[in-house]
Amino acid sequence: MSKEHFKYPSTIKSVSLEKMTLSILEGAIYKINILEGAEVNQEDVEYIQKTGIELTENRRHYVLFIAPKFGSISNDARKYSATAEASTNVICRAIVVPNLGMRIIANFFIQRNKPVVEHKIFLKEEDALEWLSLKSTLSVGQQVPETQV
Repeated sequence: MSKEHFKYPSTIKSVSLEKMTLSILEGAIYKINILEGAEVNQEDVEYIQKTGIELTENRRHYVLFIAPKFGSISNDARKYSATAEASTNVICRAIVVPNLGMRIIANFFIQRNKPVVEHKIFLKEEDALEWLSLKSTLSVGQQVPETQV
């Protein structure tokens, strides 16, 4: 996809909370934008997962995770984020980091926790969206039977 022709996907629905904004975008993209200074715990990650299932109507989707410049995530939240349960219906995750410190944390998460779905780190949201667009050749929008949830 050429940079001149890049079009940011439209937001279909969005939920704003104290620590984050959760949105479903065109192209079956679930955007998780963690707000500056947020301290994310396992309960928050469980809520993100539950809301993702609701916003995507229990369909396969991509995740665009936007990390803050400053913030933290608990050890339990990191471990849970890498599980199959936290990745229900997720095809892959693009993580956008604003600085070297967050890039180191994201790399550490991927190497240490070994998430069950593919993760890739980006410095720019546009690059992450282009990568997710390339991944969209996989089956999306497919309803998952209740027994698999």
